Amino acid sequence: MSVIKADGSPLNAAGLNALTADPPGTRFLRVVTVDVYQQFAYPGDHSGERGTRLLYRAGQIVTQTQLDALFNPATVLTIDPPSGRKQGGLNVTITGTDLGGVTAVTFDAKPATLVRVVDETMLTCRTPGTTTTGPVTVTVVDDSGTVTKAAFYTYT
Repeated sequence: MSVIKADGSPLNAAGLNALTADPPGTRFLRVVTVDVYQQFAYPGDHSGERGTRLLYRAGQIVTQTQLDALFNPATVLTIDPPSGRKQGGLNVTITGTDLGGVTAVTFDAKPATLVRVVDETMLTCRTPGTTTTGPVTVTVVDDSGTVTKAAFYTYT
């Protein structure tokens, strides 16, 4: 699931919070200042077709908890292959949950290239090069924050 504005541009948790305001005299309530939509993949075999539905209209009052619930943090479970040469350039597949909002992947703080979210459970990317060998931390940045996996990939 992705959260988007009417023009189709994506929203992360910080972006959505910036498009809300505190109603006077309230706590934990927010006024949505633009129409907010949810983008979703149709179930079954629809060749990646996506639909949208209106979540909140501009002016609607919602709780902060409702906004936070739109962004489930990603989990990272596996990486395949788990190792590769230090020159980088290897295509890897990362599996987990709630990967639909991933915007970046790093290997030992170096950005991966060609990051492509396949679906909510899988993404692919190309490893960056490094000057060292051994296990490194992989970080996945998504619309609700970051997931860090220490010693998750090994450069040989």
